[in-house]
Amino acid sequence: MSAAAADTDGESQHQIELRPLPNGWCWSAIGAAAAPIRNAIVDGPFGSNLKLSDYADDGTVPVLTTKNIDGHFDGVRYVTEQKFEELRRSAVVPHDILMAKIGSCGKVGIYPADAPTALIPANLLKMTVNRLFHLHYVYYYFNSVTFQRHLKTIIKATAQPAFGVTNFKRLPLPVAPAKEQVRIVSKIEELFSEIEEGERALERVQKLVERYRQSVLKAAVTGELTREWREKHKGPLESGEALLQRILKARREAWERAAPVKMTGKAQSPAISADTTNLPDLPSGWVWASMDQVGLVSGGLTKNQKRGEHALQRPYLRVANVYTNRLELGDVQEIGVSESELDRVLLQTDDLLVVEGNGSIDQIGRVALWDGSIPDCVHQNHIIKVRSCGLLPSWYLLVWCMSPLGREQIRRVASSTAGLHTLSISKVQALPVPVPPAAELSIIKDAFERMDSRVHAQRVAISAENKRAGALRQAVLRQAFVGALVSQDPTDEPASTLLAHISTEPPPTPVRRRS
Repeated sequence: MSAAAADTDGESQHQIELRPLPNGWCWSAIGAAAAPIRNAIVDGPFGSNLKLSDYADDGTVPVLTTKNIDGHFDGVRYVTEQKFEELRRSAVVPHDILMAKIGSCGKVGIYPADAPTALIPANLLKMTVNRLFHLHYVYYYFNSVTFQRHLKTIIKATAQPAFGVTNFKRLPLPVAPAKEQVRIVSKIEELFSEIEEGERALERVQKLVERYRQSVLKAAVTGELTREWREKHKGPLESGEALLQRILKARREAWERAAPVKMTGKAQSPAISADTTNLPDLPSGWVWASMDQVGLVSGGLTKNQKRGEHALQRPYLRVANVYTNRLELGDVQEIGVSESELDRVLLQTDDLLVVEGNGSIDQIGRVALWDGSIPDCVHQNHIIKVRSCGLLPSWYLLVWCMSPLGREQIRRVASSTAGLHTLSISKVQALPVPVPPAAELSIIKDAFERMDSRVHAQRVAISAENKRAGALRQAVLRQAFVGALVSQDPTDEPASTLLAHISTEPPPTPVRRRS
């Protein structure tokens, strides 16, 4: 058995192979499950094309986005009652099913019972489910892999993935008898409840693992991790202060080597010292330094239209490529660089990358080490680079910046302008860094790596269990919509009769504004 599904421009046909269904079931189209009112599923390809000028600070009607389809209103914008009346055809009421049809195609939610009437913009569709269907039967079907595979046949890949509403309504829907729909939903929710219980247990374990990780990070940069080692090695060890003096000497010598070639006429600026006010005491032999004292801090390239005119084009890192202790390099773009800029912005393996700004204070200053996987890579100005002198290694600077104390210092110096928290080169230069004795660094590294490997193993195990929970959900849904999750009752009114009843239903009362 097969069904045809046209793509979004109607120029071609895709054949969808449909499985045989149990007795009493039948295949229909998704449109058959919609309530018999005009625009129960929004007619037309886009819904409400709202302009920026349509939104109002004093508006009272929320306009939903993809992240709001489950009823969470974080960051939602509003329009006035007057604008709502103009766009009433796109009104959403409680119990409507909402789905993304541009971008995150197929993401689905049910608008909550206690939520106010709202509007949907161009990238969403709504579906008011016919009262003869079980709402959650349709909703769970939309969450199934079976439906998502069918949906892919009508998605058109343009600038963003998208599908048309007309073709959506034609996609196949396995229709169970009304009473069996109730039993199916009940069984799904029973099994999902068990899966969710396991997921909650995983969340508790995950929090414990993260707490343990934070304690390890803190112990590594406060000397607690190596306290016993220090007790056993009291004596003539080189102190952190002596190491810092060697670092400063190396910094000065590096400047002097570069000065005749590139810094003629310029004097070396003194390294910014750390402000130790309100900083915790360090173990004996440790000393506070500044990031500027232990490494070279520099900015990147400002992006502008003239960059495209440069003959020299190089791959470059953006904020979107740098996360906490990891790089996302699937989308690395190119930028024009002048010869005079290249040395300053070229990345070297183990450079510390610091994200300069973010809308969230929790994300400001996230850090990672450059892995050297892309040759001749440079960086944007929104990523600040710290190149270690080598005597205090980059991995230690990374651990410090990820530790609770390091994060506290980063948040302390970050400023906020119009909701954007920012760092600057000078603020990163002034960040304090605890410097241990040189001999202690290798001990810290060994102890930290052992503990960190345990954390990594636990994270991998938790991730595997979470994936297993997702797979179990899909297994339940797969069984549900082939008629294998609950038993069939031969006395149930067949699905064909249900569909016949739908064709004779009177239309319900039109949507009214609900605040």
